[in-house]
Amino acid sequence: MTRVGALFERTPEGIWVGTCPSVAGAFAQGRSIAECRRKLRAAIHSLLEVAPAGDLEDLVDGEATTVRAELLDVVVPDRHDELITQAEISRTAQVTRQAVHRWVKRSDFPSSVEHSTAGPLWRKSDVLRWLASGRRTAGRPSIRESWSPTGSPERRP
Repeated sequence: MTRVGALFERTPEGIWVGTCPSVAGAFAQGRSIAECRRKLRAAIHSLLEVAPAGDLEDLVDGEATTVRAELLDVVVPDRHDELITQAEISRTAQVTRQAVHRWVKRSDFPSSVEHSTAGPLWRKSDVLRWLASGRRTAGRPSIRESWSPTGSPERRP
């Protein structure tokens, strides 16, 4: 009989999942930790029955694998965040597309996160947060801007 390390984790649904790092492919699950442990032993036994002889020698002659279980805090990216185009930003903010075109050039506007055939894409939550911050201006040129007959903007002092 050889001793091997095993890891057991309980999912939010209450199911126990067990793995054995020293035996590739050995995992099991159960409604209780006892059931999971029993199934993991059976999985390890089944895998070792078909394992090459060299793998068995390494396992029998070696020391038991030391396993350390820890809880880690990680940031999980929100993959459900909707991505939107400039046209969708225009509809959402109820401004012209030209206004959005000016916004995206501003340094305080959120950066695009992807690029599609329709152009750059932004996280909708980032854009909504920016719109709610009040940093936007109206969708029309400011009072200081007027349009020349040639169609290019001129600044008035």
